[in-house]
Amino acid sequence: FDDADAIYSVGDTITVGFSVPTNEPAAATKGQIDAIFSFSQSLGADYTGSWAGNELVITIVDIAASAPPTIGGLTLTYQGGNGVQNAGLTSLESAGTSAAITGDWGTFAGPTITSVTADDSDDGDGIYGNDDTITFVFSENTNQPFGPNPTQANLDTLFGAMNLGTAYSGNWTNAQTLVITISDATGGTAPTLGATTFTLQAAGNLKNVAGTSLATTDTSPAITGDWGSPAPQITGAVLNSDNRYLDITFSRAVFDTALGIGAVKVSDFTLNFNRNGGNAGSVSITSLTKTDGSALAGGETVIRVHLSIDGTPIGVETIEIRPATNEIYSATAAVAADTETTGEITLNSQMVEVKEGEVVIRRNIINPGRGEYVALNFRLDKSAKVKITVYDLAGNPVKELYKRKAPAGLNEVRWYGKNKRGRKVVQGVYYIVVKIGRSRHVKKVL
Repeated sequence: FDDADAIYSVGDTITVGFSVPTNEPAAATKGQIDAIFSFSQSLGADYTGSWAGNELVITIVDIAASAPPTIGGLTLTYQGGNGVQNAGLTSLESAGTSAAITGDWGTFAGPTITSVTADDSDDGDGIYGNDDTITFVFSENTNQPFGPNPTQANLDTLFGAMNLGTAYSGNWTNAQTLVITISDATGGTAPTLGATTFTLQAAGNLKNVAGTSLATTDTSPAITGDWGSPAPQITGAVLNSDNRYLDITFSRAVFDTALGIGAVKVSDFTLNFNRNGGNAGSVSITSLTKTDGSALAGGETVIRVHLSIDGTPIGVETIEIRPATNEIYSATAAVAADTETTGEITLNSQMVEVKEGEVVIRRNIINPGRGEYVALNFRLDKSAKVKITVYDLAGNPVKELYKRKAPAGLNEVRWYGKNKRGRKVVQGVYYIVVKIGRSRHVKKVL
Protein backbone atom coordinates (compact mmCIF):
# COMPACT_ATOMS: atom_id res chain seq x y z
CA PHE A 1 0.00 0.00 0.00
CA ASP A 2 0.98 3.70 -0.48
CA ASP A 3 -1.37 6.32 0.98
CA ALA A 4 -0.09 9.05 -1.33
CA ASP A 5 -2.85 7.81 -3.65
CA ALA A 6 -5.54 5.17 -3.75
CA ILE A 7 -4.57 3.38 -6.96
CA TYR A 8 -2.18 0.59 -7.85
CA SER A 9 1.13 2.34 -8.47
CA VAL A 10 4.92 2.17 -8.13
CA GLY A 11 5.91 1.68 -4.50
CA ASP A 12 2.83 -0.33 -3.57
CA THR A 13 3.54 -3.62 -1.84
CA ILE A 14 2.02 -7.09 -1.68
CA THR A 15 2.82 -8.99 1.49
CA VAL A 16 2.64 -12.79 1.28
CA GLY A 17 2.28 -14.39 4.72
CA PHE A 18 3.26 -18.02 5.43
CA SER A 19 1.99 -20.30 8.15
CA VAL A 20 5.47 -21.11 9.49
CA PRO A 21 8.98 -19.71 9.01
CA THR A 22 10.38 -20.74 5.61
CA ASN A 23 13.76 -21.54 4.20
CA GLU A 24 13.53 -18.14 2.39
CA PRO A 25 14.53 -19.14 -1.15
CA ALA A 26 15.92 -16.38 -3.39
CA ALA A 27 13.16 -13.86 -4.15
CA ALA A 28 14.94 -10.54 -4.73
CA THR A 29 14.09 -10.12 -8.42
CA LYS A 30 11.05 -10.47 -10.63
CA GLY A 31 12.48 -13.62 -12.17
CA GLN A 32 13.10 -15.23 -8.80
CA ILE A 33 9.61 -14.28 -7.57
CA ASP A 34 8.03 -15.63 -10.77
CA ALA A 35 9.87 -18.92 -10.16
CA ILE A 36 8.02 -19.24 -6.86
CA PHE A 37 4.55 -17.92 -7.78
CA SER A 38 2.30 -17.45 -10.75
CA PHE A 39 -0.18 -14.55 -10.42
CA SER A 40 -3.79 -14.61 -11.55
CA GLN A 41 -3.41 -10.95 -12.59
CA SER A 42 -0.31 -9.17 -13.81
CA LEU A 43 1.73 -7.16 -11.33
CA GLY A 44 3.44 -5.10 -14.03
CA ALA A 45 6.81 -4.95 -15.76
CA ASP A 46 9.04 -5.21 -12.69
CA TYR A 47 8.96 -5.82 -8.97
CA THR A 48 11.35 -6.91 -6.21
CA GLY A 49 11.06 -9.00 -3.07
CA SER A 50 12.48 -9.30 0.42
CA TRP A 51 11.93 -11.73 3.27
CA ALA A 52 10.81 -10.50 6.67
CA GLY A 53 10.17 -13.29 9.12
CA ASN A 54 7.27 -15.40 7.96
CA GLU A 55 6.47 -12.92 5.12
CA LEU A 56 7.66 -12.15 1.62
CA VAL A 57 7.18 -8.48 0.75
CA ILE A 58 6.85 -7.77 -2.97
CA THR A 59 7.43 -4.12 -3.96
CA ILE A 60 6.14 -2.83 -7.29
CA VAL A 61 8.85 -1.11 -9.37
CA ASP A 62 7.23 -0.70 -12.79
CA ILE A 63 3.50 -1.09 -13.51
CA ALA A 64 3.83 -0.68 -17.30
CA ALA A 65 1.79 -3.08 -19.43
CA SER A 66 -0.36 -4.02 -16.48
CA ALA A 67 -4.03 -3.64 -15.77
CA PRO A 68 -4.17 -2.99 -12.04
CA PRO A 69 -4.65 -6.16 -10.01
CA THR A 70 -7.88 -5.99 -8.07
CA ILE A 71 -8.36 -6.23 -4.34
CA GLY A 72 -10.43 -9.37 -3.77
CA GLY A 73 -9.42 -10.75 -7.18
CA LEU A 74 -5.64 -11.38 -7.30
CA THR A 75 -4.45 -14.85 -6.18
CA LEU A 76 -1.00 -16.50 -6.06
CA THR A 77 -0.28 -20.14 -7.05
CA TYR A 78 2.93 -21.98 -6.20
CA GLN A 79 4.99 -22.97 -9.25
CA GLY A 80 6.33 -26.47 -9.50
CA GLY A 81 9.91 -26.53 -8.21
CA ASN A 82 9.37 -23.35 -6.22
CA GLY A 83 11.81 -24.46 -3.53
CA VAL A 84 9.74 -23.18 -0.61
CA GLN A 85 9.98 -25.43 2.48
CA ASN A 86 9.89 -24.93 6.20
CA ALA A 87 12.96 -23.39 7.85
CA GLY A 88 14.30 -26.82 8.89
CA LEU A 89 13.92 -28.21 5.34
CA THR A 90 11.93 -31.11 6.78
CA SER A 91 8.71 -30.37 4.88
CA LEU A 92 7.56 -31.03 1.37
CA GLU A 93 7.77 -28.20 -1.16
CA SER A 94 4.82 -25.82 -0.78
CA ALA A 95 1.89 -26.11 -3.22
CA GLY A 96 -1.56 -24.67 -3.74
CA THR A 97 -3.29 -21.32 -4.36
CA SER A 98 -3.72 -18.43 -1.96
CA ALA A 99 -6.92 -16.74 -0.96
CA ALA A 100 -7.75 -13.53 -2.83
CA ILE A 101 -5.67 -10.54 -1.89
CA THR A 102 -7.07 -8.15 0.74
CA GLY A 103 -6.09 -4.63 1.84
CA ASP A 104 -5.97 -1.61 -0.41
CA TRP A 105 -3.74 0.31 -2.81
CA GLY A 106 -3.92 3.37 -0.51
CA THR A 107 -6.57 5.27 1.42
CA PHE A 108 -6.11 8.68 -0.18
CA ALA A 109 -9.49 10.34 0.37
CA GLY A 110 -11.49 11.74 -2.50
CA PRO A 111 -13.10 15.20 -2.81
CA THR A 112 -15.67 16.32 -0.26
CA ILE A 113 -18.85 18.32 -0.83
CA THR A 114 -18.35 21.84 0.55
CA SER A 115 -21.79 23.27 -0.23
CA VAL A 116 -25.20 22.47 -1.71
CA THR A 117 -27.29 25.43 -2.84
CA ALA A 118 -30.89 25.61 -4.06
CA ASP A 119 -31.88 28.29 -6.56
CA ASP A 120 -34.66 29.45 -8.84
CA SER A 121 -32.95 31.52 -11.52
CA ASP A 122 -36.01 33.57 -12.44
CA ASP A 123 -37.36 33.86 -8.86
CA GLY A 124 -40.78 33.13 -10.31
CA ASP A 125 -42.10 31.55 -7.13
CA GLY A 126 -40.95 30.49 -3.72
CA ILE A 127 -41.59 26.75 -3.90
CA TYR A 128 -39.68 23.73 -5.24
CA GLY A 129 -40.62 23.15 -8.87
CA ASN A 130 -39.62 22.96 -12.50
CA ASP A 131 -36.41 24.75 -13.56
CA ASP A 132 -35.13 24.97 -10.00
CA THR A 133 -31.49 23.98 -9.59
CA ILE A 134 -29.30 22.32 -6.95
CA THR A 135 -25.61 23.21 -7.14
CA PHE A 136 -22.93 20.99 -5.58
CA VAL A 137 -19.48 22.47 -5.00
CA PHE A 138 -16.58 20.11 -4.23
CA SER A 139 -13.40 20.70 -2.25
CA GLU A 140 -11.22 20.11 -5.33
CA ASN A 141 -11.45 19.34 -9.03
CA THR A 142 -13.06 15.97 -9.68
CA ASN A 143 -12.94 13.32 -12.38
CA GLN A 144 -16.48 14.39 -13.40
CA PRO A 145 -17.96 10.88 -13.44
CA PHE A 146 -20.42 10.10 -16.24
CA GLY A 147 -19.03 12.95 -18.36
CA PRO A 148 -20.07 16.61 -18.61
CA ASN A 149 -23.83 15.95 -18.62
CA PRO A 150 -24.88 13.17 -16.23
CA THR A 151 -28.33 11.73 -16.85
CA GLN A 152 -30.98 11.19 -14.19
CA ALA A 153 -29.89 7.53 -13.96
CA ASN A 154 -26.26 8.64 -13.59
CA LEU A 155 -27.19 11.03 -10.79
CA ASP A 156 -29.15 8.33 -8.97
CA THR A 157 -26.04 6.14 -9.16
CA LEU A 158 -23.82 8.97 -7.94
CA PHE A 159 -26.03 9.97 -4.99
CA GLY A 160 -28.38 7.06 -4.61
CA ALA A 161 -32.06 7.50 -5.51
CA MET A 162 -32.48 11.29 -5.31
CA ASN A 163 -36.28 11.36 -5.76
CA LEU A 164 -36.19 14.91 -7.08
CA GLY A 165 -39.06 14.39 -9.50
CA THR A 166 -39.96 12.75 -12.78
CA ALA A 167 -37.06 14.29 -14.70
CA TYR A 168 -33.79 15.97 -13.77
CA SER A 169 -30.29 16.07 -15.21
CA GLY A 170 -26.83 17.31 -14.38
CA ASN A 171 -24.16 19.54 -15.86
CA TRP A 172 -20.56 19.91 -14.74
CA THR A 173 -20.00 23.66 -15.18
CA ASN A 174 -16.39 23.04 -14.19
CA ALA A 175 -14.47 20.18 -12.61
CA GLN A 176 -15.48 21.36 -9.14
CA THR A 177 -19.16 22.26 -9.66
CA LEU A 178 -22.12 20.05 -10.54
CA VAL A 179 -25.50 21.67 -11.24
CA ILE A 180 -28.67 19.55 -11.21
CA THR A 181 -31.67 21.06 -13.02
CA ILE A 182 -35.20 19.90 -12.26
CA SER A 183 -37.17 19.72 -15.50
CA ASP A 184 -40.24 17.97 -14.03
CA ALA A 185 -40.70 18.02 -10.26
CA THR A 186 -43.86 15.88 -10.40
CA GLY A 187 -43.77 13.09 -7.84
CA GLY A 188 -40.54 14.35 -6.31
CA THR A 189 -39.72 15.17 -2.71
CA ALA A 190 -38.59 18.74 -2.22
CA PRO A 191 -35.28 18.90 -0.32
CA THR A 192 -35.84 20.71 2.96
CA LEU A 193 -33.75 23.87 3.12
CA GLY A 194 -31.44 23.82 6.09
CA ALA A 195 -31.98 20.09 6.69
CA THR A 196 -31.64 17.78 3.67
CA THR A 197 -28.18 16.32 2.99
CA PHE A 198 -26.85 14.21 0.10
CA THR A 199 -24.45 11.24 0.31
CA LEU A 200 -22.21 10.18 -2.57
CA GLN A 201 -22.17 6.46 -3.37
CA ALA A 202 -19.01 4.45 -4.04
CA ALA A 203 -20.66 3.13 -7.21
CA GLY A 204 -20.68 6.68 -8.53
CA ASN A 205 -16.86 6.55 -8.62
CA LEU A 206 -16.35 10.27 -7.95
CA LYS A 207 -12.62 10.80 -7.42
CA ASN A 208 -10.08 13.57 -7.65
CA VAL A 209 -9.31 14.91 -11.12
CA ALA A 210 -6.36 12.52 -11.55
CA GLY A 211 -8.51 9.58 -10.55
CA THR A 212 -5.96 8.62 -7.90
CA SER A 213 -8.18 8.97 -4.83
CA LEU A 214 -10.71 6.62 -3.37
CA ALA A 215 -14.25 6.96 -4.70
CA THR A 216 -15.74 9.39 -2.22
CA THR A 217 -18.73 8.54 -0.05
CA ASP A 218 -18.89 11.97 1.56
CA THR A 219 -22.11 13.41 2.99
CA SER A 220 -22.86 17.03 2.15
CA PRO A 221 -23.74 19.81 4.55
CA ALA A 222 -27.45 20.71 4.65
CA ILE A 223 -28.78 22.38 1.52
CA THR A 224 -29.06 26.18 1.68
CA GLY A 225 -30.42 28.85 -0.70
CA ASP A 226 -34.04 29.16 -1.76
CA TRP A 227 -36.56 27.89 -4.28
CA GLY A 228 -37.19 31.40 -5.51
CA SER A 229 -37.45 34.87 -4.10
CA PRO A 230 -40.48 36.53 -5.67
CA ALA A 231 -40.95 40.26 -5.34
CA PRO A 232 -43.12 41.58 -2.48
CA GLN A 233 -46.81 41.72 -3.33
CA ILE A 234 -49.63 43.61 -1.64
CA THR A 235 -51.93 40.95 -0.22
CA GLY A 236 -54.26 43.06 1.89
CA ALA A 237 -55.29 46.58 2.88
CA VAL A 238 -57.60 47.56 5.76
CA LEU A 239 -58.81 51.12 6.29
CA ASN A 240 -59.44 52.37 9.81
CA SER A 241 -63.08 53.34 10.46
CA ASP A 242 -62.27 57.04 10.81
CA ASN A 243 -59.87 57.01 7.83
CA ARG A 244 -56.85 57.91 9.97
CA TYR A 245 -54.72 55.08 8.66
CA LEU A 246 -54.58 52.15 6.26
CA ASP A 247 -52.81 48.89 7.18
CA ILE A 248 -51.11 47.41 4.09
CA THR A 249 -49.98 43.77 4.19
CA PHE A 250 -47.15 42.51 1.96
CA SER A 251 -46.43 38.91 0.99
CA ARG A 252 -42.91 39.15 2.43
CA ALA A 253 -40.79 41.45 4.55
CA VAL A 254 -40.06 44.78 2.85
CA PHE A 255 -37.10 47.15 2.95
CA ASP A 256 -36.12 50.53 1.55
CA THR A 257 -32.99 49.26 -0.27
CA ALA A 258 -31.90 46.35 -2.44
CA LEU A 259 -29.41 45.47 0.29
CA GLY A 260 -32.26 44.24 2.47
CA ILE A 261 -31.80 47.01 5.03
CA GLY A 262 -33.67 50.17 5.97
CA ALA A 263 -37.32 50.86 6.69
CA VAL A 264 -39.68 51.87 3.91
CA LYS A 265 -40.55 55.58 3.88
CA VAL A 266 -43.40 57.78 2.72
CA SER A 267 -41.78 58.49 -0.66
CA ASP A 268 -41.72 54.74 -1.36
CA PHE A 269 -45.48 54.87 -1.97
CA THR A 270 -47.76 56.71 -4.36
CA LEU A 271 -51.36 57.61 -3.50
CA ASN A 272 -54.12 58.23 -6.02
CA PHE A 273 -57.23 60.08 -4.82
CA ASN A 274 -60.58 60.34 -6.55
CA ARG A 275 -63.06 62.84 -5.13
CA ASN A 276 -66.05 61.41 -7.00
CA GLY A 277 -68.16 64.44 -6.10
CA GLY A 278 -67.53 64.10 -2.35
CA ASN A 279 -66.56 66.70 0.24
CA ALA A 280 -62.96 65.58 0.82
CA GLY A 281 -60.63 67.74 -1.24
CA SER A 282 -57.38 65.78 -1.03
CA VAL A 283 -55.64 62.91 0.77
CA SER A 284 -51.93 62.54 1.55
CA ILE A 285 -49.64 60.15 3.43
CA THR A 286 -48.18 61.77 6.53
CA SER A 287 -46.14 58.94 8.05
CA LEU A 288 -45.55 55.20 8.26
CA THR A 289 -45.39 53.09 11.43
CA LYS A 290 -45.83 49.58 12.72
CA THR A 291 -49.38 48.65 13.70
CA ASP A 292 -48.60 49.47 17.32
CA GLY A 293 -47.54 52.97 16.33
CA SER A 294 -43.81 52.38 16.86
CA ALA A 295 -41.19 53.30 14.28
CA LEU A 296 -40.46 50.98 11.38
CA ALA A 297 -37.09 49.20 11.47
CA GLY A 298 -37.14 47.42 8.11
CA GLY A 299 -38.34 43.89 7.48
CA GLU A 300 -42.02 44.42 8.32
CA THR A 301 -44.82 42.69 6.42
CA VAL A 302 -47.57 45.04 7.64
CA ILE A 303 -47.15 48.80 7.21
CA ARG A 304 -49.51 51.30 8.85
CA VAL A 305 -49.95 54.23 6.44
CA HIS A 306 -51.18 57.33 8.26
CA LEU A 307 -53.42 59.63 6.21
CA SER A 308 -54.29 63.30 6.22
CA ILE A 309 -57.64 64.20 4.64
CA ASP A 310 -58.66 67.71 3.65
CA GLY A 311 -62.40 68.00 4.14
CA THR A 312 -64.96 65.59 5.47
CA PRO A 313 -65.48 62.38 3.43
CA ILE A 314 -69.05 61.44 2.70
CA GLY A 315 -68.37 57.83 1.68
CA VAL A 316 -67.88 58.24 -2.09
CA GLU A 317 -64.25 59.34 -2.24
CA THR A 318 -61.62 56.65 -3.00
CA ILE A 319 -57.90 56.18 -2.54
CA GLU A 320 -55.46 53.70 -4.09
CA ILE A 321 -51.91 53.16 -2.86
CA ARG A 322 -49.09 51.57 -4.89
CA PRO A 323 -45.35 51.05 -4.40
CA ALA A 324 -43.31 53.76 -6.09
CA THR A 325 -41.15 52.53 -8.99
CA ASN A 326 -38.05 50.59 -7.81
CA GLU A 327 -38.41 51.71 -4.19
CA ILE A 328 -39.61 48.73 -2.11
CA TYR A 329 -37.48 45.55 -1.91
CA SER A 330 -37.42 42.10 -0.35
CA ALA A 331 -34.45 40.85 1.67
CA THR A 332 -33.12 39.24 -1.51
CA ALA A 333 -33.30 42.43 -3.61
CA ALA A 334 -36.51 41.53 -5.46
CA VAL A 335 -38.29 44.83 -6.14
CA ALA A 336 -42.03 45.34 -5.68
CA ALA A 337 -43.70 46.21 -8.97
CA ASP A 338 -45.33 49.62 -9.22
CA THR A 339 -48.41 47.80 -10.52
CA GLU A 340 -49.01 46.25 -7.10
CA THR A 341 -52.01 47.97 -5.57
CA THR A 342 -54.30 48.14 -2.58
CA GLY A 343 -57.11 48.46 -5.06
CA GLU A 344 -59.53 51.38 -4.86
CA ILE A 345 -60.64 51.83 -1.26
CA THR A 346 -63.65 53.94 -0.44
CA LEU A 347 -63.17 56.40 2.40
CA ASN A 348 -65.59 55.95 5.26
CA SER A 349 -68.17 58.66 5.64
CA GLN A 350 -67.38 61.03 8.49
CA MET A 351 -70.54 63.09 8.14
CA VAL A 352 -72.39 63.39 11.41
CA GLU A 353 -75.75 64.94 12.13
CA VAL A 354 -75.21 68.25 13.90
CA LYS A 355 -78.26 70.01 15.28
CA GLU A 356 -78.53 73.74 15.49
CA GLY A 357 -76.39 75.09 18.34
CA GLU A 358 -74.73 71.70 18.83
CA VAL A 359 -70.95 71.08 18.74
CA VAL A 360 -69.69 67.65 17.66
CA ILE A 361 -66.06 66.58 17.93
CA ARG A 362 -64.54 63.97 15.64
CA ARG A 363 -61.15 62.27 15.95
CA ASN A 364 -60.62 63.32 19.53
CA ILE A 365 -57.66 60.95 19.97
CA ILE A 366 -54.72 62.27 18.01
CA ASN A 367 -50.95 61.96 17.68
CA PRO A 368 -49.57 65.35 16.58
CA GLY A 369 -46.28 63.70 15.61
CA ARG A 370 -48.08 61.89 12.79
CA GLY A 371 -49.95 64.93 11.50
CA GLU A 372 -53.32 63.88 12.89
CA TYR A 373 -56.00 66.42 13.70
CA VAL A 374 -59.17 67.02 15.70
CA ALA A 375 -62.27 68.09 13.78
CA LEU A 376 -65.02 70.18 15.42
CA ASN A 377 -68.37 70.61 13.69
CA PHE A 378 -71.09 73.07 14.75
CA ARG A 379 -74.30 74.21 13.09
CA LEU A 380 -75.77 77.70 13.39
CA ASP A 381 -79.29 78.74 12.47
CA LYS A 382 -77.93 82.20 11.84
CA SER A 383 -74.61 83.97 11.78
CA ALA A 384 -73.02 84.28 15.25
CA LYS A 385 -69.77 85.15 17.00
CA VAL A 386 -67.72 82.02 17.69
CA LYS A 387 -64.52 81.62 19.69
CA ILE A 388 -62.70 78.29 19.97
CA THR A 389 -59.67 77.88 22.28
CA VAL A 390 -57.52 74.88 23.27
CA TYR A 391 -56.43 74.58 26.92
CA ASP A 392 -54.04 72.17 28.60
CA LEU A 393 -54.96 70.15 31.68
CA ALA A 394 -53.76 72.97 33.97
CA GLY A 395 -56.11 75.44 32.27
CA ASN A 396 -53.42 77.30 30.36
CA PRO A 397 -54.41 78.42 26.86
CA VAL A 398 -52.52 76.48 24.17
CA LYS A 399 -53.93 77.98 21.00
CA GLU A 400 -56.87 80.05 19.82
CA LEU A 401 -58.32 78.17 16.86
CA TYR A 402 -61.18 80.41 15.82
CA LYS A 403 -62.44 83.89 16.66
CA ARG A 404 -64.82 85.43 14.21
CA LYS A 405 -68.41 85.66 13.13
CA ALA A 406 -69.31 82.25 11.72
CA PRO A 407 -71.87 81.87 8.93
CA ALA A 408 -75.17 80.08 9.30
CA GLY A 409 -75.13 76.40 8.47
CA LEU A 410 -72.58 73.64 9.14
CA ASN A 411 -69.06 74.75 10.04
CA GLU A 412 -65.85 72.80 10.67
CA VAL A 413 -62.69 73.79 12.55
CA ARG A 414 -59.56 71.64 12.86
CA TRP A 415 -56.75 71.49 15.39
CA TYR A 416 -53.55 69.84 14.15
CA GLY A 417 -52.00 69.50 17.59
CA LYS A 418 -49.89 72.65 17.46
CA ASN A 419 -49.56 75.49 19.96
CA LYS A 420 -49.72 79.23 19.23
CA ARG A 421 -46.04 79.15 18.23
CA GLY A 422 -46.70 76.49 15.62
CA ARG A 423 -44.93 73.76 17.55
CA LYS A 424 -46.39 70.28 18.01
CA VAL A 425 -47.71 69.72 21.49
CA VAL A 426 -46.86 66.68 23.57
CA GLN A 427 -49.43 63.95 23.80
CA GLY A 428 -51.73 64.35 26.76
CA VAL A 429 -55.15 65.64 27.82
CA TYR A 430 -56.45 68.90 26.33
CA TYR A 431 -59.80 70.71 26.43
CA ILE A 432 -61.36 72.62 23.55
CA VAL A 433 -63.74 75.33 24.65
CA VAL A 434 -66.26 76.52 22.06
CA LYS A 435 -68.19 79.73 22.79
CA ILE A 436 -71.13 80.41 20.49
CA GLY A 437 -72.82 83.62 21.48
CA ARG A 438 -73.63 83.11 25.17
CA SER A 439 -73.42 79.28 25.06
CA ARG A 440 -70.30 77.40 26.06
CA HIS A 441 -69.26 73.87 25.01
CA VAL A 442 -66.23 71.91 26.32
CA LYS A 443 -64.76 68.93 24.49
CA LYS A 444 -61.98 66.65 25.73
CA VAL A 445 -59.07 65.64 23.48
CA LEU A 446 -56.52 62.90 24.23
